[in-house]
Amino acid sequence: MPPGGTLRAAGRLAFPILASRFRWPALSLLAVCIGLTFVSNQLLVELNAWHGRFMDAVQAYNAAVMPSLGLELAAVMVGIALSTVLENLSRSTLEIGWRRWLTERLIDRWLSNGAFYRIERDQLVDNPDQRISQDVDHFVSHSYSLSIGLVGAVVSFVSFSSILWSKSGPADFTVLGWTIVVPGYMFWVALLYAFATSCLVHWVGRPMMRLNFAKERAEADCRFMMTGVREYAEQIALYGGAPTESRRLRRGFDAVWRNSWQIAFFNLRFFPLNTVLMHIAVFVPTFAVLPRYLSHAVTLGDMAMMASAFSTLVLTLSWFITNYQALQNFRVIVARLDGLDRATAATGTAGTAGHATDGEGIAHAATAGRGLTVTGLTLTTPAGRTLARDLSFTLAPGERWLVRGPSGTGKSTLVRALAGIWPYGSGTVRIPDGASLLFLSQKNYLPPGSLRAALSYPSGDDAFSDAQCRDALMACQLAHYCGQLDEHAPWGHRMSPGEQQRLAIARVLLQRPDYLLMDESTSALDAETELHLYALLIERLPDTTLFSVSHHPALDVFHTHVLHVHDGRSARNGSAQPAVAVPLN
Repeated sequence: MPPGGTLRAAGRLAFPILASRFRWPALSLLAVCIGLTFVSNQLLVELNAWHGRFMDAVQAYNAAVMPSLGLELAAVMVGIALSTVLENLSRSTLEIGWRRWLTERLIDRWLSNGAFYRIERDQLVDNPDQRISQDVDHFVSHSYSLSIGLVGAVVSFVSFSSILWSKSGPADFTVLGWTIVVPGYMFWVALLYAFATSCLVHWVGRPMMRLNFAKERAEADCRFMMTGVREYAEQIALYGGAPTESRRLRRGFDAVWRNSWQIAFFNLRFFPLNTVLMHIAVFVPTFAVLPRYLSHAVTLGDMAMMASAFSTLVLTLSWFITNYQALQNFRVIVARLDGLDRATAATGTAGTAGHATDGEGIAHAATAGRGLTVTGLTLTTPAGRTLARDLSFTLAPGERWLVRGPSGTGKSTLVRALAGIWPYGSGTVRIPDGASLLFLSQKNYLPPGSLRAALSYPSGDDAFSDAQCRDALMACQLAHYCGQLDEHAPWGHRMSPGEQQRLAIARVLLQRPDYLLMDESTSALDAETELHLYALLIERLPDTTLFSVSHHPALDVFHTHVLHVHDGRSARNGSAQPAVAVPLN
């Protein structure tokens, strides 16, 4: 359950639209939809009155009025058709615009301040992609149908209550010698019937929200596992891991299977009850008004009007019953979207270089100095285990630092802390104001689309000219791709790991960052190519400060300083002490 309840959470998701550029179109469309709800209700009232006049004419064998009644019915039907068309058009326009606004808002929040990385790193919520792509659509459609449906129910209640009250008249009951007169008794019968059935349906349907929430999670987890098979198809094939993956996917589907049976057994109780109650509601008004008709207190037309008004009123009062499953689904949808919304707004985010993070943890700040300065930096795991302690050093412009140490001592974590995506620990990282920073890992991200877009990332695909792109590719020994800049393909699967790492270096040549952080970024390359690329970086980017993690001794020649990290501290010449720059001769 979201903090403050479902309605407050839904408000947190919906109300920010009032401060957006879509505010006036949304409010105008909503006003039109509400107005059409009143029009539709009035047309139903007219149809109810027509039904009464028609039945009176039938009872009186009055054929003369049938042509005029036919014309009246045709006019009402045309009005209903027109209002339905206008309502559908207004609803579609409102929902499409609303969904686009909410989708863009959640995408912006998800991709701002490192929230997307923090959510995956700390496992704050599951399947944020599904919540944005699917749950937003369901939230918008459910919000409209339930809210406008509730408005229509209230309007129908007022209109048809007055009809039922005036037409049904009083009913006399004698209890223990006392005569009780109930005015508008049909209204009270409808009220009691709707209340009793609503309580019964709620009592039986309480497990629905829990089951639907579990269904969404199980389906998303199973789909995520299948997506992993697609992404790593080659590795799985080379390992011969298809049987293992088959067992893993079957286990993943077991949760879907169990949940499906739980929902099926629940529906065995819920759907028959709901169906029986809805069918009973058809006959209750007839039997309730029958005594008045048999005593000649009302005409056949009055009886037909009261039966129709009773059914409409019960349907209105049973809005909770008819929308029970939709309400439970809505609660699940709101809980999932609100969870994502709160996760993206959480404090202590993994900040970006040049910006301070809030609260405890590693602080990042801008400085007027010329170098990247690390002061009192201590790195820990999320569980609190210390990886490195008391790191203090300054990376001057043009310096090239090589980081070494045993596995598990925090080398990669140190690079991520400098990049601003690791908050666990303490200390301060200060980066010159306006300086650009680029981080290369062992596995690089190649976005879907053209090769030009993959090469230019994170800039747009129009940021660099054809000549610049071809020059970068040729310099990184990727000349055979120069003619495929505008070809769209899954480059992350088409290129080998070595080609992807060379493409990453080509990106660096185009981006020309002030600071380049490399974490085993050439691990998939042969020694000759690796040396060529390091020499290329120094030749092309002499003013770029390089901070790289590597175990290859041959790279010493390309660096000016070395930093040894081990046993929770940095060291020089094997002595445990705070980090200092060690010049390489």
